[in-house]
Amino acid sequence: VMAFDPTTGDLIDADYIPHDPAANLGTPQHIIPNLGGDGYLLSDQIRNVINAYGLDGTWQGVFAPAGGADTSILQNMRGIAVSPEGTVLATVASGGNAHAVAEFDADGNYIGNFIDNEAGGMQGPWYILFRDADVLVSSVTSSAIHRFTHDGEPLGVFHGPIAFPQQMQELANGNILVSNFSSPSG
Repeated sequence: VMAFDPTTGDLIDADYIPHDPAANLGTPQHIIPNLGGDGYLLSDQIRNVINAYGLDGTWQGVFAPAGGADTSILQNMRGIAVSPEGTVLATVASGGNAHAVAEFDADGNYIGNFIDNEAGGMQGPWYILFRDADVLVSSVTSSAIHRFTHDGEPLGVFHGPIAFPQQMQELANGNILVSNFSSPSG
C-alpha cells in the first residue's frame, strides 16, 4: 500500500504498508479507517482475511474473521465497509458463503450475513456503497449494481448490465462513479 499527499498527489511512501510475510499479505483490495479511527482495515482477496494496521502502517494482526481465515465465512473477498450500526461488512464471492455480504462485530466476530447469499440475484459482489436511502453493491458475476435496504433486503437492480463493475463513489451531486474492469473498461 502506497501513501500519497492528499493535495499534490506526490508519493510520500512507496511501502506505507509493505509486503510482510508475517501478515501474509497476498492481494490487498480495499483499505478503510478502522472503527476507532486509530488505524486501518485492509481486505485481502486471496488470504481471506481483513487485516488490522496502525496509523503508521504496522500490522496489528487479523481483524476478521476472529481466529483467522475461514473459507466457510470469507473467500475471494474484495470490498469492505463500515455500516451505520458500526459493524464491518465484507463482500464474499466464493467458498461456502459465496455471493453474500458478511457482517462482523467490533471485535471481528462473524455475526451472520448482512446480505444473504444471492439475494436479489447478486453474484460475485465486489464493493459496498452506503447512501442515505439505500446500499449499492457492485457485482461482477451478475454484471450489475444491486440495491438493498439498510437492513440488507433486496430493492432490485440499480444498473445493469455492466461488465465487471468494481469500486464505486458517490459524488456531491448524487451521481455514482463506477470503475469497470472489463471492456469497455474505464
